[in-house]
Amino acid sequence: MSDSSSTRVVSGSSKPSSPLHKDEYTPSKTRKPDKDDQKCRRRIGFAGLCLAVVVSSAVFSLLAPFYPDVAANNGLSDSTIGFIFAIFALMVMLVSPYLGVKMGEIGSKKMMIYGLGLLSVSTVAFSLLDSIDAVHSTFFLVISVLLRILQGIGAAGSETASYALAAQLYPDDLSYAVGVMETLCV
Repeated sequence: MSDSSSTRVVSGSSKPSSPLHKDEYTPSKTRKPDKDDQKCRRRIGFAGLCLAVVVSSAVFSLLAPFYPDVAANNGLSDSTIGFIFAIFALMVMLVSPYLGVKMGEIGSKKMMIYGLGLLSVSTVAFSLLDSIDAVHSTFFLVISVLLRILQGIGAAGSETASYALAAQLYPDDLSYAVGVMETLCV
C-alpha cells in the first residue's frame, strides 16, 4: 500500500504532487517589477509625455499654412487674423494657473487626457472652418475665436499636466526632464 499523501494527483493535472515540492504546481506568484522594468516603463512614459508636448505645441502654429487664406476669403482683416492666432497663447497664459490648482483635485493624468482631448476635438473642428460660406463672416469669426479659445484651454491643461507628470517620472532629475521637454517645444 502506498501512502496517499506522498503521491497524490492534483486535480486537472496528471502530474503527481509531493509534499516536498508543494509550490511546484501552484499558480506562480506575481513578481515585483525590477529596476530594469521600472526604467523601461519610465522611459516609455516619458516618450509619450514628450510626444504629447510636441503635439500640444504644434497646434499653436498648425493653422499658419491654411487659415489666413480661408479667413481672408471670409472677409476677415489681417489684424483680426493675427488676433485669432494670438488668442491661443493668451488663453494658455490665463488658464494655466487655474488648471494648476484644479489639477490637485482631478489628478495630473486626467488633466493630461482632458487637455489633449479638448485640444484634439477643437483642432479637428477648426479644420472644418473652410466649409462655412463666405456670406457668414461674423459666424466664421465667432466660431474661429471660440475654437481657438478651446484649443488654448486644452493646450494649457496638457502643458500644465506635462510638468507635473515629468516631476512624477523623474523626481531626482527634474531638470533633465524639463530640459528635454522644453527642447521639443521650440
